[in-house]
Amino acid sequence: MKEKIYNILKKYWNYDSFRPLQEDIILSVMNGQDTIALLPTGGGKSMCFQIPGLCFDNGITLVISPLIALMHDQVNNLKKKGISAASITSSMPHKEIEKTIQNVLDGEYRFLYVSPERLETKQFQSILPELKINLLAIDEAHCVSQWGYDFRPSYLKISEIKNHLYNPNIPTIALTATATQKVLNDIIEKLHLKNPTIFRQSFARNNLRYIVLYEQNKLERMIKIIQNVGGAGIVYVRSRNKTKEISDYLNTKGVKAEYFHAGLRSEEKYLKQKQFIENVYQVMVATNAFGMGIDKPDVRYVIHYELSDSIEGYFQEAGRGGRDLKTSYAVLLYQETDKEKLWKMFDESFPSLEQIKNVYNTLCNYYELAIDEGAGNAFDFDITTISKLYKLPLSLVYNSVKFLQLFDLLDIEDEVYQPSRCCIHYSKLDLYDFYLRHPEFEDLIKVLLRSYGGILGNYVYIDENEIAYRIKREKKYIIQQLNFLDKEGILSYLPLTGFPKITFLKDRIPLSKLKLDEEKYHFLKERRKFFTEKMIEYAEQKYVCRQQFLLNYFDEKTNQPCGYCDVCLEHKRLKNIDLVKQKITEHLKQTNNKYSVEELCKVFYHFRHDIIIQSIREMIDDNLLMQDEKGLIQLKSK
Repeated sequence: MKEKIYNILKKYWNYDSFRPLQEDIILSVMNGQDTIALLPTGGGKSMCFQIPGLCFDNGITLVISPLIALMHDQVNNLKKKGISAASITSSMPHKEIEKTIQNVLDGEYRFLYVSPERLETKQFQSILPELKINLLAIDEAHCVSQWGYDFRPSYLKISEIKNHLYNPNIPTIALTATATQKVLNDIIEKLHLKNPTIFRQSFARNNLRYIVLYEQNKLERMIKIIQNVGGAGIVYVRSRNKTKEISDYLNTKGVKAEYFHAGLRSEEKYLKQKQFIENVYQVMVATNAFGMGIDKPDVRYVIHYELSDSIEGYFQEAGRGGRDLKTSYAVLLYQETDKEKLWKMFDESFPSLEQIKNVYNTLCNYYELAIDEGAGNAFDFDITTISKLYKLPLSLVYNSVKFLQLFDLLDIEDEVYQPSRCCIHYSKLDLYDFYLRHPEFEDLIKVLLRSYGGILGNYVYIDENEIAYRIKREKKYIIQQLNFLDKEGILSYLPLTGFPKITFLKDRIPLSKLKLDEEKYHFLKERRKFFTEKMIEYAEQKYVCRQQFLLNYFDEKTNQPCGYCDVCLEHKRLKNIDLVKQKITEHLKQTNNKYSVEELCKVFYHFRHDIIIQSIREMIDDNLLMQDEKGLIQLKSK
């Protein structure tokens, strides 16, 4: 078995050895054991289920993931390795979903990625008994816990999936990068894991330097960090407007920067992510919408311009630095007003229950849902247009929708950039017959067949610009031809995607009968208050090693300071000052001479210059030293 997993590791990843715990986790899964893998960001979680999935001779691994961007990224990475994989998401048109399901039933994939919400659909549940699923992998497993920072109610239904499988005894692997003991207990209970083997890699990142800087001029300090550290970096901010504002500022200072937030069009996101990975830009200024699934190991610094919502969120974002195991810096720039802003955001994040009800009613009106109708209907969700049309604050709509998701009334799946896709339904012989009768389509059909392997019977990504270039036509003409062939049923053409999708999970409930779960609402409010308090405590405390603080938060108890964070460096500095004071006193007693400051610096050359100056200054202030009119230093007489 070991030989097999090492052969797969070499064949598809070109590695000769595993990272810590990976081999043990893989062998646990291969032995049919329910398994929990707690690995920090960049710890190689995906390989822990992908390699076992490839070890099985046939059948598929079903991967449950909460983010379309993550699914899209992992499916693409597997395909690049020559591994068959697919995802089913709400952003896909119905006909593409049907085609993917048929391919799954035909055994064409080794990995299938779905959201937890997909598991609840009757269509998907109906095909589960026909699928030979060998392994169930649950990514971001902390989402199952109400004590987690990113609770997703749909995760609670995952445990029911095995009731629909041909073999309910397949192993389950649950993976996460952030989990306290309380969350870990919840994962075991809510997913119905049977005596799981738990692998917990230390969350300590010895190559990552955690630093908090109390700074009034954040822009100036940020520039200094970027210039001094060099290389690629991420700057996290809280608002969309600020991403562009800071990105523009960096560019005026000669730092090539780009900005990223959830409101960008899909193709913009895709392009910016790709260019950052390829080092077209040095710095990405982004909201927390950026980072998941971004495989860039050489990020040298992650700067938080403002406070995160929680320690969990901060830890994951900071952990995107130094995934190549080289020294990187996680820097939080902090000032007193940041605390006030975080509490203000806390208040905005919890609209009243009445406000939430009114937003629900507004959405039903906007999408023209009749009373007692609408369950299962999905629409493009243009939150900006809805907010403007009904004169509602954007933050109110956004935060109310989050609660409506938690109350199981609707669901939102973030859009993800999908290039245009095409699937040809005709056989080569039928195509030949078609373009003999319609020669104006011959060039297009031939380019599709020659350029995109597997397009017969499968959806593949296509590039209209490239096709237009090859047959010397305008892109507009190519799109018109593809749309015509789509209508004729010769192929299916899916242009690139757009808005997030909103799905109503239940029929419209009249406002007078709409009841929301007050107990859950108040529980979540208290939980968020705890997260806010801990984030502020992390920023303001000056006595506990930053890494120790983070590890202790995640129930990894340690008394070993990292030695490199700002707190540890300050402790070292203070110890050095005390030592220098002692050395200066001993030297002046032994020699009984006067010295200039420069002479004392030469005597104690092995200490930092600023430490010597600070020591002398403090000793003068404490009446231990005196300085005469010539600036010479001597011990003060008792």
